[in-house]
Amino acid sequence: SASLTPISVTPGNPSTLKVTALASAMAGRYTFTVKGVSGQLNYSVVVSVTVSAPPNFKLAVTPSASSIQSGTASVFQITPVVSGGFSGTISLQVSGLPPYSSTTFAQLPGTTSLVMTVTTSKRTPLNSYTVIFVGTAPGTIGTAILKQSVSVALKVTS
Repeated sequence: SASLTPISVTPGNPSTLKVTALASAMAGRYTFTVKGVSGQLNYSVVVSVTVSAPPNFKLAVTPSASSIQSGTASVFQITPVVSGGFSGTISLQVSGLPPYSSTTFAQLPGTTSLVMTVTTSKRTPLNSYTVIFVGTAPGTIGTAILKQSVSVALKVTS
């Protein structure tokens, strides 16, 4: 949306054009024309506005599926993929892990990726599990919270 304040101008008293992009606006460059009319005089100027993508992130987890024998381990790599200049801290929660399993996390040196090792025990029930990774971070607009989730399949066999 756009608004002029004040709506009419006189010499020495300019007007301010305020352009506001909705949160749902697509990033890109937009051009529009501002036109002034006074009697028989017409004047127009072309204005360009660039809308940038808001800071955000997604989680990439590999592999997307794993099959292991009970009593062994599976390794997943979790990588934040940032956009729009995101530079915040992402809090990670993991759910859906098999019973009687344990997890360890380690930072991959020189990267923003984490490695999560899921170790099952002989008591872990043979089944297919959906492991869900949820990342949250403070937003940059007001009190918005950025949230992203991704799930992977983990099958425990004999």
